[in-house]
Amino acid sequence: MRSLVFGDSQAQAMGPALARLVGGADVVAHPGKSRSSLKALLPHGGPWERAWVFAGGNDASGASALAVVDLLRTVPAQHVTYVPPPPMTHATDPGRLKSVFGQTDPDHWLQSGKAQAREAKAATFAEAARHAGFDVADLRDGLQPFPDLPDGVHVTGPVADQAVGWLARRAARGSMSPWVVGALLAAIGLFVWRRRGR
Repeated sequence: MRSLVFGDSQAQAMGPALARLVGGADVVAHPGKSRSSLKALLPHGGPWERAWVFAGGNDASGASALAVVDLLRTVPAQHVTYVPPPPMTHATDPGRLKSVFGQTDPDHWLQSGKAQAREAKAATFAEAARHAGFDVADLRDGLQPFPDLPDGVHVTGPVADQAVGWLARRAARGSMSPWVVGALLAAIGLFVWRRRGR
């Protein structure tokens, strides 16, 4: 199955591991780009059978949800899954928080109100995508309770392993025969076990 992982810095963070789990995928990431900017940066070389699109985290609160739908409709893939911006959390790695965002308070995202604004934005974007008929894979559904992230924003490290495992299992159950699903789930389990053993 020829696949694409496309989007912002979350695609950059999770894309390589997701590509390995699904047997290979083109990973194209543009950190810091909004949904409207990403539309102009869609890669050539399609169509793909499946695409995961990570977008919306760089858009201002209150941004129109129509841009998400417009972007998803432009992706040249038979099956498009939208992955909304994950929650902002307490930062477990203050050093990384400072190096990436210049912040020093591990609870910056929670105390500044940005985490709450992001939740409202993500919910709006996800609902618009669902209403337009697109598959939506919200990491809030797959990782419960949602873990704290190193910089409070990007899904990296062990949390990324959990996230891409869920995305891959979800895709397998929806599009493959039972024996292929079983083989893929076994491979995912081995991948996660090896990562934890490092």
